[in-house]
Amino acid sequence: ETLVGAWQQTAPTGVRWHLNMIGVADAVRGAGLGSLLLRGAIAVADSDPTAEGIDLTTAHARNLPFYESHGFQVVESVRIADVLDTWILVRDRSASPTG
Repeated sequence: ETLVGAWQQTAPTGVRWHLNMIGVADAVRGAGLGSLLLRGAIAVADSDPTAEGIDLTTAHARNLPFYESHGFQVVESVRIADVLDTWILVRDRSASPTG
């Protein structure tokens, strides 16, 4: 199974924005830049009246608490070809702003 195949089988339903990638350099990790970037993406998705929210994937379990602190919830976890674990997270427009 491929990552694209897994995503197609487990993609959240409804119209959602998808955050493909986000990250900050190790040297500035913990300075709030990731939260700033993520809040910007959430604001764009929340401003779209046709969207139910925003979704993303991560292949790093250590990222889950960060995303959850911004109102995302894990809706699926998938193992790809016995070498890659990935989590699909969603945040509904109705989720309270956090982070």
